[in-house]
Amino acid sequence: IGRGTIDKSRTLVDRIIADTEKNSDGTFDVVSKLKDMDDYYYNHSMNVAILASILGSRLDFKPELKSAMGVGGLFHDIGYTSVSKDILHKARLNDSEFDIIKSHTHVGYKFVEKNPRMHDIEKRIILLHHERGDGEGYPYGFDIDQYQNNVPREVRFLGLVDVFILLTTAKPGENGMMPKEAMRLMVNMIHAPYKNKYSFLPADIRDFLRALGFIINK
Repeated sequence: IGRGTIDKSRTLVDRIIADTEKNSDGTFDVVSKLKDMDDYYYNHSMNVAILASILGSRLDFKPELKSAMGVGGLFHDIGYTSVSKDILHKARLNDSEFDIIKSHTHVGYKFVEKNPRMHDIEKRIILLHHERGDGEGYPYGFDIDQYQNNVPREVRFLGLVDVFILLTTAKPGENGMMPKEAMRLMVNMIHAPYKNKYSFLPADIRDFLRALGFIINK
């Protein structure tokens, strides 16, 4: 990732944060409009960056951390650039194809690992945003203690934003969930009777809901 790309991304995120803090309720309208664009993965990353910036503002993160959440959101799936479009857009993946998909976190991290213009938390977002507390995440399959101790809170929140955007975005032949449905499903990922391990930390879900509850009825 070139210096110019990173600098432009920071400028974009700063603009998002400024708009968010002036009119945080209305910013979700931008997310909704972005869903209608053609390039799914670009669109997805923009959505994640915007909602992560809103979340950082709602949780009163320090300015540099709000920026890092947004920039991390923009680049969190950069590793997908190494995956063929045939696999990216395939409806059903076999095990080897899913392994290729899962490799995008490590590949993305390798892209930015030695880049001095990327902050450490942004690099960790790229590497760890698919980790979960129940051992079902990747790339490391952390258990709940490892998830809590090795995945920073900001990265865990980015993971929640990523899941929420995935659930609410329409895909070919499939409508996205309404925000209320998506949030209910995410709560069930920690509280459903059949779950004996948490996918996410209950305190993270609580803060996520408190910060973004205004979008439930959008």
